[in-house]
Amino acid sequence: RFQDAADALPDGMLILNKTNRIEWANPSACRMLGIVTPKDIGQTITNLLRQPDFLHYLLASDFSKELELQSPRNSEQSLLLQIIPYGSSQKLIICRDVTHVSKLEAMRSQFVGNVSHELRSPITVLSGYLETLQNIRINSEKDLVRPLENMTDQVKRMERLVTDLLMLSRLETEPVKLTNETVNVPAMLTQMKESAALMSGDKHHQLEFKIDESLQLMANQDELRSLFTNLISNAIRY
Repeated sequence: RFQDAADALPDGMLILNKTNRIEWANPSACRMLGIVTPKDIGQTITNLLRQPDFLHYLLASDFSKELELQSPRNSEQSLLLQIIPYGSSQKLIICRDVTHVSKLEAMRSQFVGNVSHELRSPITVLSGYLETLQNIRINSEKDLVRPLENMTDQVKRMERLVTDLLMLSRLETEPVKLTNETVNVPAMLTQMKESAALMSGDKHHQLEFKIDESLQLMANQDELRSLFTNLISNAIRY
């Protein structure tokens, strides 16, 4: 009954004897670690898992922390593995597929890195203008128009980046809130078309919104508006 229950688990479970030979493995462990039963029963685990990190983890006998490694069957699959000693020198290995989590973390790190890089440009522009204005003589207000316009644009750019960072932080830390709010999408997009025209300004983009007048969505209105704003803003800017 225990084995039947373990076979149904999405996490991999593997039992080693005191010489680190495989005694039993559930189907999930076989899929993740490339183990073939019954052929591999009795094999030493290091013959199948040859990664140096795993060998060091096994020999160090410090199993207080988990080990992340690539699946031997799929280099793009990340596994989180932990060894739990029990009984008479036996070991239970539990492994979990964390590919999705690893990809999200990589995307988050890349996003933060990109934002940090993006922030350097407006800061450099602002610093340059401020240094210039401190060291030149202003003859008329017209001399300030262009620098102030550029500085304002750079400040707005930084505000957008900071807003994106705050949104990312909120999405990562706050629990998902289900909502039964009905959003009138055509009315929202009609308002946003007017804002888009103002955003376009003197560039005079040709804006065309094809809206299904019957479209209603169950959604979070603020987040949906943020989504559409980003799409429209990117379309106009790029």
